[in-house]
Formats: sequence, C-alpha cells, structure tokens
Amino acid sequence: MGWDSFRIDVDWPATEHDNWVDTSSEVRNQTGIIRYRAYRNSGNWLYDYCLEIETERDDYKYHFTDGEPDTYGLESQKKGNHTVKYNSKSPGIRQVWGEDMRPPGDYDWSN
Repeated sequence: MGWDSFRIDVDWPATEHDNWVDTSSEVRNQTGIIRYRAYRNSGNWLYDYCLEIETERDDYKYHFTDGEPDTYGLESQKKGNHTVKYNSKSPGIRQVWGEDMRPPGDYDWSN
C-alpha cells in the first residue's frame, strides 16, 4: 500500500551555513523527510539558494513553498539525499506537501 498524500506547515529558515537539521517526529512521520538543510548557495551564479533533504521514502513527489510564496518540486525515486536549487526574495521554506508516485496497491518490498 502506498503512502498517503500530505501537506504540512514548517519553519525552515535559509541560512548562510549548510548544517543539517533533524526534522521533528511529526514532520518525519508525515513526510518521510529525516533532515534538511536550506542555505545560501554561495559561488553559484544561477541559483541563490539550495534545499537538501534526506528521505526515508522512495517514489515520492515533494513540493516546497517558500515565503514569497513560490513552490519548487522534487521527485525522489529512491531513499537518500535530494536537492532543489532556487531563487527567492524570501527563501525560508514554509510548507511541504507531497504524494506517492507508486501505483495504488504497489507493495514496498524494501521494508
């Protein structure tokens, strides 16, 4: 059985440092995101900010909304680290939402 869709408000500020931050148990249980880091993407002339997440779910489509509000998408086909690079005048992440990309009834054999 696939994971349910979710939508959750968060307060993930974008910082000058790229330190990992563990998510709360509520965020982890709803989203499958174990930790994140949102930071200024120094030295990159194309994108000002970077959001990295570590997930414990595969085949999942995530959406992240910043303070502007603009929304950025990410498809995670496997568990692990994933990155979204973006530009924003208000780069902190305010909401995370997503949905399972597996067909209904598809069993997760990795557990």
